[in-house]
Amino acid sequence: MMAAALHILLTLTLALSAALLLVFVLRPLLRRQGGAPLAYVSWGLVPLLLLACLLPHSAGGMAIGPVPMIDAGSVAAHAVQLIHHAASAAPEMGGASVWLLGLWLGGVLAMAALLCWQQARFTRSLGRLRPTAQAGVYLACSSTAGPALIGLLHPRIVLPADFAQRYTAQEQQLILLHEDMHRQRGDLYANALCGVLQTIFWFHPLMHLAAARFRFDQELACDHAVLHRHPQARRSYAQAILKTQLAANGLPLGCNWQSQHPLKGRLMSMNQNVPHRFSRVGARCLLAALALPACYSAWAGAAAIAPPPAATSAAVAVPAAKDESKEEKIYQLEAKYSLGTGVERSFRMAGLGIGAHDSGFRIAPGADKEPCESEWSVSFASAETARLSGIVRCRGAVVAQPAITVKVGQPGAIEYRGADAEANFRLSVLVTRMPAVQ
Repeated sequence: MMAAALHILLTLTLALSAALLLVFVLRPLLRRQGGAPLAYVSWGLVPLLLLACLLPHSAGGMAIGPVPMIDAGSVAAHAVQLIHHAASAAPEMGGASVWLLGLWLGGVLAMAALLCWQQARFTRSLGRLRPTAQAGVYLACSSTAGPALIGLLHPRIVLPADFAQRYTAQEQQLILLHEDMHRQRGDLYANALCGVLQTIFWFHPLMHLAAARFRFDQELACDHAVLHRHPQARRSYAQAILKTQLAANGLPLGCNWQSQHPLKGRLMSMNQNVPHRFSRVGARCLLAALALPACYSAWAGAAAIAPPPAATSAAVAVPAAKDESKEEKIYQLEAKYSLGTGVERSFRMAGLGIGAHDSGFRIAPGADKEPCESEWSVSFASAETARLSGIVRCRGAVVAQPAITVKVGQPGAIEYRGADAEANFRLSVLVTRMPAVQ
């Protein structure tokens, strides 16, 4: 389980790196051709690629059906040696996995504590909030805090104590519209998701750099939305930005005019001409065209580096810490297997059953030096059905993840035929009850 958790974390880290690099490359082009809002939307590729990695992978090209059984022989000697080697190496891998997961979890807790502390410090700096005549708008006790939008469950706009004196009537209207845009667009939830990703991937330097760029693009997109409604108020809006007392405290789970949003960049963005309509449409098509193959590549890449299923034979399986009298090792498996153009192998496994450890077997390259190998795990869903799940690799790449469910006492088979003949395989199995021992 520890190794599987580390594999998931590694897979997501690789996907995160690819997604962030893709967004870093696209941002300038999308902002220039499609405007600031499209550059902000491009950050959605990051969670999309991470979700794509977690989607299940099903094997294609499978044909399942009953076939006659042929008498099975013994397990090949080289396969048994490999299984024993894997079993002996498992404790060492497990110990390393525990230490690595412990280190990662410690970093997660530390990062979460840091973000919570920053949030609490900003909230304390606001002092006691005083409601205004406008619903959902409050005044802080300090003149150095705000404007800001806070509260995931109940969003509130918080203004500095001298808001009425510092800004003109038009500037006040623009600032309130800016914060309300954050609320309407759901930026609070986007910032919360960004904080979660920073916590999970605390060790990834690109993630923290991306968080700052993400918040900057968020502000530019909001500025664009405000000026789209009030195109003649650019000067007043720029004055409002310059008058704003930049907050010294970070606000991880909110939207405020922080110092991490460079004023120069925001003011320069306001002076840029709006991209032509055809340019905006082309930029959107480009983003959509890249999103689909990027998600598919992340999904396929996760399958290519998927770990093999747990594979231990009945001869080396270690029973769980439970009452063995309750284990029902009453089944045996007979199988005949051929992979690629190699010879057909046959073997028998005993001591399988409900309550016992899941067992498995591995077919490794033999004397013919076949380029492909496979690993299989055997489990029992009920007293009458057994399930075999496998993974087939050729030259280190996953080519199939077959699975078959058979009834006890009835033969079954699974077969794969692909473009690469060396990856073709056929597995015939028969699960029966072991003879009763008097």
